[in-house]
Amino acid sequence: MENQDFIINMNDKETKEKIRAMLRKRKTKGSKCVLFRDKVVKSTLQWILVRMLPTFLANFIYSPDNECRIAKVLYRAILGFLVGVLLYIVMVMPIYSPQESSKLICIGMAAIVSLTWTLSAWCRCITVMVFPQMLANKANVLIWIVAITGIYQNFAVNIVANAQEIFRSGVCVMKMQADQLRLKLEVTTNIFRTFMKDLKVSVLSMKDNIFGMKKAFAEVSDEVESREGYNADTERKLVKEEEKKQKGQPLNTQQKFALKNLLRCEGIMEANEENCHKWFQDKYLQCKERIVIPLIDKLLCLPMKMTFLCKATEGLQLWCKKFNPLPENFGSSFDKVNDTMETLESGLDIDMDIEKADESRAFKNPYETVKEAGSKMINETKFSKIKSVIKVPIVCGVLIYYLFVSYLYVYKYNRNIFHDNNYITTYFRLIDCRRRRRNLRHLLPLRRGEYVDFIFPFKMKLQGEERDQAAKTLYSCMVCIAVYLMAFFVAYIFGETMNMMDEYGIITYSYSSRHKLEFLIEGKGFLPNILRATLGKLNTSSNVEYNFDNSICVPKAQPFTSKQVCGIVFGIAFMLLAPVLQAYVNRLPRAIGAIFFPKREKGRILHLYNKNLIKRAAYTKLKRKQVMLNAKRAGFLMSSFVGTLYRQFKFLRRFLVRRCMVCNAKQTRDSYECQTEGCYVIYCRQCWKDMRRYCYACMPVDHYVSDVSESDYEFEELN
Repeated sequence: MENQDFIINMNDKETKEKIRAMLRKRKTKGSKCVLFRDKVVKSTLQWILVRMLPTFLANFIYSPDNECRIAKVLYRAILGFLVGVLLYIVMVMPIYSPQESSKLICIGMAAIVSLTWTLSAWCRCITVMVFPQMLANKANVLIWIVAITGIYQNFAVNIVANAQEIFRSGVCVMKMQADQLRLKLEVTTNIFRTFMKDLKVSVLSMKDNIFGMKKAFAEVSDEVESREGYNADTERKLVKEEEKKQKGQPLNTQQKFALKNLLRCEGIMEANEENCHKWFQDKYLQCKERIVIPLIDKLLCLPMKMTFLCKATEGLQLWCKKFNPLPENFGSSFDKVNDTMETLESGLDIDMDIEKADESRAFKNPYETVKEAGSKMINETKFSKIKSVIKVPIVCGVLIYYLFVSYLYVYKYNRNIFHDNNYITTYFRLIDCRRRRRNLRHLLPLRRGEYVDFIFPFKMKLQGEERDQAAKTLYSCMVCIAVYLMAFFVAYIFGETMNMMDEYGIITYSYSSRHKLEFLIEGKGFLPNILRATLGKLNTSSNVEYNFDNSICVPKAQPFTSKQVCGIVFGIAFMLLAPVLQAYVNRLPRAIGAIFFPKREKGRILHLYNKNLIKRAAYTKLKRKQVMLNAKRAGFLMSSFVGTLYRQFKFLRRFLVRRCMVCNAKQTRDSYECQTEGCYVIYCRQCWKDMRRYCYACMPVDHYVSDVSESDYEFEELN
């Protein structure tokens, strides 16, 4: 048994006696015996831990602070680390959770909270008190947050998606109308396009013909403008002489061409004369070469020297001057034809440029254009940095706020004995049980008029102040709930309207066009041929028929996803149940304070019990003012039109419910109604007994005024 630790349950009497005998005889020297004493359990948490945990662990938890200090420091540090991690998950992660530094922030918070847990009970209580304070007395703020989040994540997203679908439908309708207009324009301008294409072919063929004509006329023009067959110097001299005769006026085409013909004729004659002389000379030389005998060669070759015969061409030159082969209007005709040939091709030209427009630019979705422009203006990386910088003070502010609220509660809990001190706890029942066993005045069971001042922490029913607080919270959040429901109905009606548009908004369009155009041009001349080549191309006919509908452009409603439906149901349920949840959570701070400050909780409960014992002694005197005030209200009600209906028509009494003057309970068949004439107050049977069967609403004042003042039952704040 030496140097061994063992735990013994003291419920066994024989074991207790043996241990006492061993201790008296000092036979177990050096052994350490830890005895779990049968102390009375003073809290429900202690009762649960004692029965669930091993005995040594329960002894360790509820041992005095001066025992096992090192183990308790480690134990508190581990619990503080877990509480710090939970604080990070609940408060920091939903708002600010960077992937890079999330682990460092979590470990840092956990380390700080772990360090504070080893220092004092105040720090431990404040950090744990943060969790219930997030909902306690702030349910309306949380309801607004949940409502705004739900509106944004569920309704706003759905409405924006449906609005984008309507926008897409509008863009599609615009594009469809543009396609219809383009189709009509194509049908309408089909004649013109066909005409222009055929006209271009005709113009090209006409240009080829004109080119052939110009080529043929070029030969005539070259012949007219040519200077072959005469001397150019002679021409210039004659032109100057003629211009002098005409007093400086230039020669026209007729005169120039006549002069050229004359010079050519004279040139031909002169050339003939030269050729004639050359021919006689060549023949004379040949004759001399053939005949070698002197004198005879001269006689025989003498005829070869008769060059005077060549002078006969000079007579023909006179004919060239007198007889001009050109007609009188040749020059003017040549000028007109030349001008026509020069202007014919330049006046007849066609050039068709066909360019296909970029449809992607013409019918581009404006939403995508705005989105692209916005993405260019806003740098996503910079925006994310700005958001992260903004979130840091928000997280710090929220955390500091809840820590400060928790500190205020702990401060009031330890300094103000009246603060949140109205709970019927296990220790309260224990005190009452002890007094009942000793036949002393006790409080339990409470009177019906006292239930308003107390709260039973393990009852699911809302009690006293909790009911009023829940009603106030619900009333203050009715606007939020109405906005939430309105957003739901707007999104629902929006979606149903789009479903109706999808079902009944399909329209079928039909377009048909028929035409026949024909020009009859008779004749075989130049002008009829030109008209046939131009106007004849307008001879077209078409038969077009199109059928299409707007099924592609009808907007398709975006239904709520399963996640959004769950979010909507959760949001409505939370907003309706948050006031009740707040009432339940408001019970936790007192329980947490009792865990970390058990001695303070014991003093608070003792003070609460003693205070209410004094109030119980003067119960009827304290309730008389309440009865008088309620009686006045009941009198006003019964003297009004509603009270008249209540007295005259018995079937309306089920709708006009009266209440007890003391406990404010509804009227039942067992309720007592004052029999005094003109007094319309009622009491519960139990309250009537508690009020000693006296109606303080109709008794004279002298009968119930006591020497004891109500101020004698008011208590000052205790520290």
